[in-house]
Amino acid sequence: GENSDLPNVMRPWFDAPVVTTGTQVLMSTAFDFGELGPLRITSEMSQAEVVTLGARVHEPDLHIPAGPLSLYTASCYLGFATGQGEQVARIESLLRTIADRCRSDTPTEINPAKTLAWTLWNRVPLVVANRANRSTIR
Repeated sequence: GENSDLPNVMRPWFDAPVVTTGTQVLMSTAFDFGELGPLRITSEMSQAEVVTLGARVHEPDLHIPAGPLSLYTASCYLGFATGQGEQVARIESLLRTIADRCRSDTPTEINPAKTLAWTLWNRVPLVVANRANRSTIR
């Protein structure tokens, strides 16, 4: 009844081909907080084939162990598997360039990591945490 027109209601928020056609690969990280569930249901209601990947996904099609680079690695595999290898290689090249510029032996004036650290020095307290651990932050 009420949900039969949900894909049409969602079209302004999502590109219609992403919601209603083909195979949708949804990746979930530890920071998903349940947002993946409604998106999966919407895609399935739109007759799309849905494949879920992740560490903390309810009934994932492919379990990806939690780790700092595990989802990135899976994204790269997915990119190559879907014919996007050229874009993946370009991203890898850009990340290598950034990593080289952020090495500790790179002078501060051309090192973005050092520049940011000195800019924030004694200025802004920075707390990085996820929602799951918010009750432990004091």
